[in-house]
Amino acid sequence: MARKLAYAQMTASMLLIGSMFVVSKVIVANIPVMTASFFRQFLACVALVAVLLWRNRHGEKVVCPPINKRDKWILFVQIFCGIFLFSLLLLWGVQRTNAIDASIITSATPLSMMLFGVVFLSERMTWLRGVALICALAGALVMNVYGAQAHAGVTNNAHNVWLGNLLIAGAVLFEGVFFGAQKLLSRPLPSIWLMVILTAGASVLFAPFALYDALTFDFSHVPMYVWGLVVYTGVGITAFGVLLMHAGIKQVPNSSASVFTALMPVSGVVLSMLLLNESFQWYHLLGMVLVMMGMGLIVGEKGERKLNG
Repeated sequence: MARKLAYAQMTASMLLIGSMFVVSKVIVANIPVMTASFFRQFLACVALVAVLLWRNRHGEKVVCPPINKRDKWILFVQIFCGIFLFSLLLLWGVQRTNAIDASIITSATPLSMMLFGVVFLSERMTWLRGVALICALAGALVMNVYGAQAHAGVTNNAHNVWLGNLLIAGAVLFEGVFFGAQKLLSRPLPSIWLMVILTAGASVLFAPFALYDALTFDFSHVPMYVWGLVVYTGVGITAFGVLLMHAGIKQVPNSSASVFTALMPVSGVVLSMLLLNESFQWYHLLGMVLVMMGMGLIVGEKGERKLNG
């Protein structure tokens, strides 16, 4: 029963996180990127603090251990690279490219984590990892080349697709830094405390830019449903989506958890077609297959190392 619940939690979390690209595309068409990013992190932080207080009062008390100076710097790197820069590049990217492209490219996050390990954690670049990286790059290249050709007849659209996808790829690299840096913490923090710290820190970084937007941007014309989507990204995706993911990961093997990440791009693609009327082309399918092959090779290598270890 516990395993089934964990699978349901992982499925729900991946579907929620996969919807982020569609929702973000609608939001940044109406609200400045900095404001959207600030409210996403701030609302997530408020929701997480509420959950933390409720758990401490009605359930098992969750205490945050002391954090040393080195770990504080690591957390800052996570906040600056994995949230601040990631959010900016992702939102600037979805402004310029399709939500389908963004969904597929961001599914390569495990590969960026692998690169971080090779560059900064002295992990070995095996031939299997090399093939996985080539598959992911080939998938992104297919979508860029043929996607640009498909938009070549529309002014600036081909350039926008290239630039947007490049920004999304940059966001994926910084997300790899986020997860990789977490391995450097001297002691693991309770997941909810870690999320509170990260979202609070990100809110502080975004706040001055959001304040500038408040003074220079006319928010009176922003539809109410867009504000509802902003609340959804903060509370639904960033807070509860990630909480569900952490709860599920604790109950299932790592190899099984990795397989569930395949639901994220599928969710993003389907929602992009249904809600944004985006067209799923053959080069999207080929790009997705190549990226997922790369992910599969990484997951398979981890499983093989465990069996041999």
